[in-house]
Amino acid sequence: GRKFRAVMDGELVRLDRETTIEIHPGALNVLVPSSIAEAKAA
Repeated sequence: GRKFRAVMDGELVRLDRETTIEIHPGALNVLVPSSIAEAKAA
């Protein structure tokens, strides 16, 4: 069968065949260079 993998905390992990994934709005913080953030805000 197919193997499913994901990266958690920088580590590659194998997922069980029956895996539930939840997405929580606003839960992921992304760091970007200030020049990109300023360009997006303009």
